[in-house]
Amino acid sequence: MFNTRTILTYFILVLLVPFSITEKHNRPNSIQKRRSPEPDEPRHTSGCHSCRMREEIKQRNLMVIKDEILRRIGFEEAPNITGKALPQVPSEYLMRIEEENGGMQSDQPQFRSGYTVVEEEDDYHVRTQQIIAYAQPCKFNSYFYHIY
Repeated sequence: MFNTRTILTYFILVLLVPFSITEKHNRPNSIQKRRSPEPDEPRHTSGCHSCRMREEIKQRNLMVIKDEILRRIGFEEAPNITGKALPQVPSEYLMRIEEENGGMQSDQPQFRSGYTVVEEEDDYHVRTQQIIAYAQPCKFNSYFYHIY
């Protein structure tokens, strides 16, 4: 009634279907994390798939930014500063900074008279070196002749 090929196919399906179902339940989406989230990071509580994806993308972007900062300062991982007491900034330095900035908030633009050039060194991202624009023929219509 059944040939060996059909029986073998059913046997493989019976073995693989439970594995694929449990794999889907263990992973909420297809994005895999490189490391577990830090304890101070907020966990998503919403059951909405879009919200979970957005939160996952946000956490991944933060992780990429942190890794990029560590790479640029020459660290492979964040230093462990647990239990170290950080020194207090002397009040004279804080007063000097306050006087130099004049109480300016961080979101206000800093206007200075004169010509200033700000150029950042970027050793990782791509810089545009050449732009090529090709000329295109002008499209003439009856309105164009009346203007000139």
